[in-house]
Amino acid sequence: MSLTVLRVNAAEPTLPALRDELLAMVEVDQASRKAMVSNKDVDGPHLKRLQEVVVQYGWPTFAMVGEDGGHAAWLLAQHADRDIRFQRKVLALMEPLLAQGQAALKDYAYLYDRTHDPQRYATQGLCISREQWQPFETEDPAGLAERRKVAGLSSLDEYVKQMNGICADGYLPGSSVLQFRKAQLSEGEDVVVATDGIVVAGETVQTPEELMKLLAARQILKIRVKTASNQVHYTTIGKIIYGAQRAGILVTFVK
Repeated sequence: MSLTVLRVNAAEPTLPALRDELLAMVEVDQASRKAMVSNKDVDGPHLKRLQEVVVQYGWPTFAMVGEDGGHAAWLLAQHADRDIRFQRKVLALMEPLLAQGQAALKDYAYLYDRTHDPQRYATQGLCISREQWQPFETEDPAGLAERRKVAGLSSLDEYVKQMNGICADGYLPGSSVLQFRKAQLSEGEDVVVATDGIVVAGETVQTPEELMKLLAARQILKIRVKTASNQVHYTTIGKIIYGAQRAGILVTFVK
């Protein structure tokens, strides 16, 4: 894919209130991640609000919210891993805006790699030791340097050196990380927990243990857990979380 990115003259955004809202949401997003606390109460509401924005306005362009507002919207989408279908919808909305100078190819590159295997720009990878980071499989290695240059990314060597710095604290066994990658790229299934059973993929089971067996049989690696009643006992949810963690299944909660 060849893209020409045009520069546009800076101007006051046409939707300044939306710009301010997006920037405020990103402040919360970043504070949550830097504090190393759970993001489930951050990413869920942010995803819902970003979906509402897209329905109302389409993808927030630079003309609407400024370059910083557009970057903020992208970062929220980048962190919306619980809904890869929405992330890919964002990519489709961003793509025609690139040549108009209304979205950033660099942002597009990160989100493309987040949602595709093989990736295109080598921005996503894993720590293969406590000293070395390695990108996931990347298409057309011969053209990678040029693609990164066009997207405004550093050289791969420089990027790998930068990413090596996260491996001392971020190293996990390669198989676990590769399973996470596979789970991240899957669409996942909704799991509805009620007082009379647990429903997933059109089937009903009675216990978290039976749920784990069904997920394994169906090779489901990502689930979105919903409760159908306030009377669902917290121990049931706890067992689902524990079982999912042991099985390497990504689990998020949806209100």
